[in-house]
Amino acid sequence: MLDKKARTMKDLKALSKDLGITLPEVKKSTGEPSRQQMIRLLEYATENGFVIHPMGYQYYVDGFNEFRHCPCDATRPACPCKEANDEVRTKGKCKCQLFWLNYERYVKEKLS
Repeated sequence: MLDKKARTMKDLKALSKDLGITLPEVKKSTGEPSRQQMIRLLEYATENGFVIHPMGYQYYVDGFNEFRHCPCDATRPACPCKEANDEVRTKGKCKCQLFWLNYERYVKEKLS
């Protein structure tokens, strides 16, 4: 059961139900915050020379838009958060694995 991965919000809800985890109630968005969040993430990655996880980008934006905090860590109310930059610089990726130091690092880790 724990080896399952949620690729969409529907998957995340099903997986959380299987694991007995209650997700917070969320309001449906109009879509505009999602666009604004996408722009923020792209600007942040560009300004810092990071790459964005190619498969996780839309999933992450949708999750942030739905939960109004980092979908990977509820204690992080914003994204990009202040911890992300330090994590990428020291570990090669942020906690959520959305931002990576470079594409080679991403490929190497994902293929190993």
